[in-house]
Amino acid sequence: MSSVNHYDFTMTKASMFRIFYGSNIEHKVTTEHIAATEPYPNPLTNELGTTINLSLPNMSGEYQVRCLLLNSQGKLIESANHSLKPGIHSLKLALNSLSLTGGIYFYRLAVSSEKSSQIFAGKIVKP
Repeated sequence: MSSVNHYDFTMTKASMFRIFYGSNIEHKVTTEHIAATEPYPNPLTNELGTTINLSLPNMSGEYQVRCLLLNSQGKLIESANHSLKPGIHSLKLALNSLSLTGGIYFYRLAVSSEKSSQIFAGKIVKP
């Protein structure tokens, strides 16, 4: 965990968060639903890639995760498959070997298990 001097939060009536700290933190953090963050950085700031954080609940064994990257015409640029256990994961999309030109790209993240499935989609901008 990185050292940060302060955090700023905008609290609303719907706000709810928890802070976990200590050793073996990945075993203490659980989630009730499959969730994914937007890719970051976005727009891309370098040629290395982008990251999507993924939260997988303990209600199932292993999750199958398929990530697709498409260009603006819908042509498949890259695909990756992962088998992940429940918990918090960071999926790194390595884009440095793809020689992407500037433009808008679309991603599709399909997460499935025996008991549930979820699809996340969005765009990635390369200046």
